[in-house]
Amino acid sequence: MDELEGEGGDPPREPCPEGRTASTGNIFHGPAALVQGTGNTQINHFGGGPQDDREDQLTEYLAAALDVSKEHPYPAVLPRSRPSLDDVYVRQRLGNLAENGVPLEAGALERILTGERTCVVHAGAGGGKSSLLRTLLAMGAKRHLDSTEEGPVPVLVPAAAWEGRSLSEALALAVRLELKGLVRTLPPRLFEHAPKPGAYWLVLVDELDEIADPVRRRKVLLKLKAIENRQREPGYRKRREPRYRFVIATRPLPEGELKVLGSGVAHYELERFQLTDVEAVAHRWFGAHGLSDPRGQARVFVADLNRSRLAGLARIPLTASLLCQLRAAAPTAPLPGVRGEIYNEFARLLHERQYNPAEPGNPRELPAGFQRYNDAAVERAEHTLTRLPDLIDYLADQRRTGNPLSAVEIVWSHPDAEAPPYPVPRDVWREFLATALSHSGYLTFGAGDHHFAHQTLLEYCAARHITRDMQGRALRRLLAQWRSADPSYVGFVIDTASPAAQQEAMPQLYRLARRGGLRGCLFLAELARLGTGLSGAVLDAVTQGLSDAARNSAKAEHLRTRAVLALTGLPGPEVQVSLHRLVQSGALSGTPLVAAIAELLELGDPQVREMLHNLAMSEAQNSSQRLWAADHLAVFGDPRLADVLYALALSSRAQGASRMAAAQRLANLRDLRVPDAYHAISICPTVKSTHRFASAVELVTLGDDRVPDVLYRLAEDRKIEPPARQWAARQLVESADSRISGLLLRLARDHDLGQNFRRWAAGRLTAQGHPELPDVLYDLACDPQFDGRARVRMAWHLARTGDPRGRDLLRTLALTDPSSLAPHALEDEDSRAGAASALAALGSPDASEIIVELVEDANRTPFDRRNSVRQLADLPDSRAADALHSLALDVGLHPSLRAEAAFEIADLHDPRATDLLCTLVCDTTVPQHMRAFVVLRLCEHPDDRVPGVLRDLATRETLDIVCRSRAIASLANRNEVCVPDLLFNVAANPDVTESVRSMAAKALTTRDDIRAPELLHALVTDPALSQATRNAAMAWLGRSLLPQAHALLRELASSPSLDSGHRYLAVRTLADHNSPAASELLVALALDGDALPRDRSAAIHNLISQGDLRGPDLLRSLAQDPSVDDEHRFEAAEELMELRDPHSSDLLHELALDTKLRSFTRRAAVRELARHHDPRLPTLLRTLAEDPTLDDASRLSVVRRLAIICERDPELPP
Repeated sequence: MDELEGEGGDPPREPCPEGRTASTGNIFHGPAALVQGTGNTQINHFGGGPQDDREDQLTEYLAAALDVSKEHPYPAVLPRSRPSLDDVYVRQRLGNLAENGVPLEAGALERILTGERTCVVHAGAGGGKSSLLRTLLAMGAKRHLDSTEEGPVPVLVPAAAWEGRSLSEALALAVRLELKGLVRTLPPRLFEHAPKPGAYWLVLVDELDEIADPVRRRKVLLKLKAIENRQREPGYRKRREPRYRFVIATRPLPEGELKVLGSGVAHYELERFQLTDVEAVAHRWFGAHGLSDPRGQARVFVADLNRSRLAGLARIPLTASLLCQLRAAAPTAPLPGVRGEIYNEFARLLHERQYNPAEPGNPRELPAGFQRYNDAAVERAEHTLTRLPDLIDYLADQRRTGNPLSAVEIVWSHPDAEAPPYPVPRDVWREFLATALSHSGYLTFGAGDHHFAHQTLLEYCAARHITRDMQGRALRRLLAQWRSADPSYVGFVIDTASPAAQQEAMPQLYRLARRGGLRGCLFLAELARLGTGLSGAVLDAVTQGLSDAARNSAKAEHLRTRAVLALTGLPGPEVQVSLHRLVQSGALSGTPLVAAIAELLELGDPQVREMLHNLAMSEAQNSSQRLWAADHLAVFGDPRLADVLYALALSSRAQGASRMAAAQRLANLRDLRVPDAYHAISICPTVKSTHRFASAVELVTLGDDRVPDVLYRLAEDRKIEPPARQWAARQLVESADSRISGLLLRLARDHDLGQNFRRWAAGRLTAQGHPELPDVLYDLACDPQFDGRARVRMAWHLARTGDPRGRDLLRTLALTDPSSLAPHALEDEDSRAGAASALAALGSPDASEIIVELVEDANRTPFDRRNSVRQLADLPDSRAADALHSLALDVGLHPSLRAEAAFEIADLHDPRATDLLCTLVCDTTVPQHMRAFVVLRLCEHPDDRVPGVLRDLATRETLDIVCRSRAIASLANRNEVCVPDLLFNVAANPDVTESVRSMAAKALTTRDDIRAPELLHALVTDPALSQATRNAAMAWLGRSLLPQAHALLRELASSPSLDSGHRYLAVRTLADHNSPAASELLVALALDGDALPRDRSAAIHNLISQGDLRGPDLLRSLAQDPSVDDEHRFEAAEELMELRDPHSSDLLHELALDTKLRSFTRRAAVRELARHHDPRLPTLLRTLAEDPTLDDASRLSVVRRLAIICERDPELPP
């Protein structure tokens, strides 16, 4: 992850607490969260516990992110809690800077959220950047909480949080400090992987411009660029799961600073409110303040703005919110005239609200806490509190110049905040300063430090600090550095300076407007847009300078556009007049003209409709701008709209996309000229093929008579994309156009159209019988761009026309390696077989020789060669069988080919097939599994010699057991008269392996052969055979229905030469077949002391299962027999207990007391007695507890069981 993020993996560093010096770059200002009251923000997180799975962590994050996205980033002085962003937010339009600020259509916000590219959103001071990012945060979080969809998961991070940290660490830190709804710390590893399959992290980078040092800003941008470069590496998405996309919000930075991001970044400008938006904003803010009739008061408010020339200033989102709050606090008071006065009134209102005795946490009560020390401490605290506004101004100035100390440390360094002497502890004074700052209303607490509620509030306070004692000369020095100065800060300095200093600065500003060129005018225009108090002369000079620049055709279009856009931000009605003159003069064109008309449209200029019409009809203008004008004419319902759209659709100078859009809009108007518009687009060679194709499709839909000519042009035009040409040709074929044959002839030879379409064209020509068809087919069959199968097909069609070149081509294709014919046809090996089949179908006399060559070609795969073997067998040629016979005997061929050849000969009923198959079975060079298949095929062969061959194979010692087993099984399934004798000979032959003998005997048994029982008896009594073979023979002997089989079983059951296991197996077999002699034989086995205990026990259980009354007596005898091992004795006693035998408990009692038995058996007997609640158990347990012959574990078990019994029955002695 560190490699991905371009970091060295430094551990995350926490923001510095108050009272400690922070290293440069580690303090970042989070989004403002000013809350009415104390202003403190407490963030609780609980770490150290086990982390839940990633899904739970992601759900918690999304819920907390959705909550914080509703917080408004602007300072507020509401009489209750601050408003939700949803309550007062009005969306702004976005302009794409690549299009020079022309407003985008609806959906720009969605493109930023879900697009593929990194985006940079530009806006001036208070322009709504943070609100936009919070809106994106809310949209993305809500979508993932409401569903499991893929796509972006947004996460908001201040740019400064990235300094000195990897991306995952910065995100984890920002989330922990900013999302107050989290109850636990989310680890960095959450952000090191994709949030969920198919999703990715959308990193919303805020406050980049608030990093004052350009070098530090560049480092942040380079980190971002390194991650993007890594993600563009080939195979990255297959190799690594996480993916990141970035949206950066910033004020306009010095020119060229963002070029480090590259050219693939999309740039957007967040535009000011429209005039109609300002009333909606006021309505929402007045509703949040709880005013009566907020809608009516909003209308009055907007009217006052227009009268006081503040309408333009109110289009800045932050300024609009401040003006609304000032009006809500004092509805009858006049509104301030410049931005500095607005902030001054708001600061006064904020101070009054915080020091209102009716509000909780009044800062005036803070000095009383020092009374426990002395009066001097109280006086020092009161003095500091009195000077707090100046101290905050000092803090703002220090922060703006890059002081890295915490807010408390900076304020403490000022003489007015010097700590009182002993005995006041330093920690107490530090806490006092921190509380005073939090209660000031200017600052919020977050990320371990105090921050100004908004960047512009910091700039205002910093300007107020330097202008408090500044003379005019100092202001002039600041203005002399205007090229590198921040217009927002400079504007506050001008507004907060003394009237004398302002008056001295105006000539300097006027000279800048006259001599500073376009750049100087743009700087002054930005001051005016922000609401800085400039004199009328300066504004006139700026207006003239920008107008001259906009008219200057020698300047680049983007500079002229910037001049027009700057004009739109100037205050007062003179702007409309200037823009009107510029448009009417004809000096503007392109984007500057659009920007001017767009502003006049916003201002409601009475002649803007004519301007839009002239723009839409002008061939000199860009077609997308003409379409923009036409769309606005549609909003006005202009009756000339159809003529405008028709002219744009027919304009040969317009772009194809704009012409197509105009034609579609014209179709929506149901204009009769729509076919003409589509026809003009479809036949224009300068229009892109996609638009020509789309127009042709529309013409086909409309059924226009000119469709064939249009389609013919499209199909013939090699500049058109192949799919469009193919579609046009197919449409012409369906229309039966007379020119289609010649067209198909040319298209079939056109290499750009691909083999499938060319083959289709040749097929259509074949159906029409064109005289040049053979030449076309020959060209296609020889074309190396075609794959082998397609070339064979073309050669086949050529041969069927009677052209001799067809057979020659088929021979060449059959005998030549495809890779030598076409470098890209390495997978066309099966085309050779296809060519050979085609020759055979054509009756070519050399077809069999060619197929034999294909079979013998060692360079071909076995699969392809087997296919050729099958082809050879299918030939109606007497030589095919001889060729197959030779292939089957060729030991140099792959075994699968030999087997395939033998199988094919067998299918031909050739008399040589039996010998061939037998040869393959005995050939050890053939794999075993393949020989087993050959055996099966041999069994199916209709030849009288097959049974004898199978017998020989079954008894052949050199043959593997699988093949011999298959031979026996196959022999058993045959019905020839000789089969039983063959099976008997195999089963009776002691030199044959026992498994084969066993299978032969079983086969005889299934045939009810009278010799089968004796064979099975011989197998059972043969001690040289394995136990499994003898047991299987015994089982098959029991299944025999012949009378002598049971007699042999009785003999085996009583044979003293057999072990007890085989004797029991024999008698059990008799019992399973309900033999009357089985019971007596079982009793005899149960009483046989030489038999194994398990066999005696099994015999007894068999008797019991049959209901024989002698079974329990025999079981008692077995339990009492000391020669039997203790395990079987216990099992016998346990079985008796289950049978409820009256002697069973006595037997278990005896076993428990028998010191000759193992401890485990005795303990088991006790457990069984306990299970049946034997009354002698307590006495028995006491006896065993003192028995030294028991092992310790058994005695401990006995003692525990005795203790449990005593606990349950108090009457028992302890």
